[in-house]
Amino acid sequence: MAPDDSAFYGYEHIVKVLENGFEAQYHRVLGQVHENRLPVEECDLVADTLVMASALLDHKGKTNVDLS
Repeated sequence: MAPDDSAFYGYEHIVKVLENGFEAQYHRVLGQVHENRLPVEECDLVADTLVMASALLDHKGKTNVDLS
């Protein structure tokens, strides 16, 4: 979101848009997300890294996350 939009599109408005599915306003809420998104390959790397970290923590008994 642009800084000048923040007064009108405050946190409560953003929550309302997302929770109620006001798709016509998604571009205002998610505009910055789209511009700063990761490529698919990098998202896969992040997901794989999180799974690996969870497996290591589970092996050491430091987590109770279900990895099945």
